Amino acid sequence: MSKGRKCRYEQEKRDARWVVVYQDTFSWDDPDPPNIVMEPLPIDDAYEEMLRLKGSLGYVFGYLYLTKVKF
Repeated sequence: MSKGRKCRYEQEKRDARWVVVYQDTFSWDDPDPPNIVMEPLPIDDAYEEMLRLKGSLGYVFGYLYLTKVKF
């Protein structure tokens, strides 16, 4: 990868916004759609928020994951 492409990739990664999404897996017969848990944040902040939420009681019967948001 050339330096120009690597710099652009790093800049795009810094500028991208991510949200934490919660997918409930408690009832497999009637699954709920994924819920966006928070507002868009930079990748580092969104990852820290996801780790913080994993320990809370409200998100026990499913899983949390990050997804990129387009503006």
